Amino acid sequence: MDIAIDRAKAGMSLNRDVIDREGQVLVRSGATLTERSLHLIRARGIQRIDVAERTPADDPRAGQPVPAAQLFRNQDLQHPLVQELMRVYRTRTAHLTDTAP
Repeated sequence: MDIAIDRAKAGMSLNRDVIDREGQVLVRSGATLTERSLHLIRARGIQRIDVAERTPADDPRAGQPVPAAQLFRNQDLQHPLVQELMRVYRTRTAHLTDTAP
C-alpha cells in the first residue's frame, strides 16, 4: 500500500526498499519502520513509501494486553511499588479482556 510518509508510523513493515535520489537504499524491504528510520527517510526528502497492509487478523494478540505477570517478570513482585503498578495495569487493561456482550 503506497502511502505518504506523513502517514507512516513506527511498527509498519515495508513492501519495497526505500531508495533515495542517488539510488542508495535507505531501508530494505521487509524491515519494520522505527522512529529513526522514519526520520532518515524524511530527511532525504522521500515523499511516499510502500508499506504492508495489516489487519487485526494478522496479529492474534492485537488488542490483547500482555499478562501482568509477564510484563513485570523481571521485577521484585513483593515490592509495594511493583504491586501497585501491577494493580493499576490490570485495572486499566481489564476492559480489553472483558468478554461480556
